[in-house]
Formats: sequence, C-alpha cells, structure tokens
Amino acid sequence: VPMLRNVKAARSSTRKEILRGLERARMMMHDDLAGQYDVTAMAHTAGMSPFHFFRAFRSVHHITPHQYRLGLRLDHARRLLSTGITPAMEVAVQCGFADLPSFSKAFKKRFGVPPSYARPGSRRM
Repeated sequence: VPMLRNVKAARSSTRKEILRGLERARMMMHDDLAGQYDVTAMAHTAGMSPFHFFRAFRSVHHITPHQYRLGLRLDHARRLLSTGITPAMEVAVQCGFADLPSFSKAFKKRFGVPPSYARPGSRRM
C-alpha cells in the first residue's frame, strides 16, 4: 500500500493503525460535507492528538485536512450547480459555507471561474 509508506512510524502495525484512524477521519469528512467540526474533532475520530493527526494526514495525503475538506466541499458544490436545480446560495449552505461571497471566492480560486459558470448552458468550465 503506497500510503502506508508515507506514515511515519517504526512498526508496521503502528503504521496500519495510524492509517486506519486517518481513514475514519477522512470518511467523516466525506459523510458530512457541511459539518462544522475542526481538526480536534477529526483527530478524536482518528484516535490521535490534533498535532499528530495533522502531521500524519498531511504526510499521507500531501495536503492539510482543511484543504482536503475544502476540496470535497467545492467538488460537491460544482456537482450540485451543474444540475441547474439548486440556487447558488442553497449550494453554499449545503456545502458548509457561511455566505455566498465566501463560497464564490473559494469556488473561483479552485476552478478559476465563478459558480455561475458551473450552471448548464453557461460558458463551460
């Protein structure tokens, strides 16, 4: 398993245990995109201290837990917008953003276009 090599631990069994904990926290992020939990809550789910969780997550996934979670939320938002059914403000709330401007700014930073471009019939992304 390539990810196992990125876990910093002396024993193989410890590396596997850390990876299982990281996977639990990662699945928590996938299951509740709009959840308002922080690194401490994710670390608790993984069975680690926040410091150890942050370092282990970054070493395995090559991004911080926040960046990973933001990417999940924005990818989900893009899928919701592409249906043309859900209004942008509702998409922002469903994906855990506090307001439309913060959602629009994050969306444009990730995809290079505003959320309106993700709508059917608009200039394609």
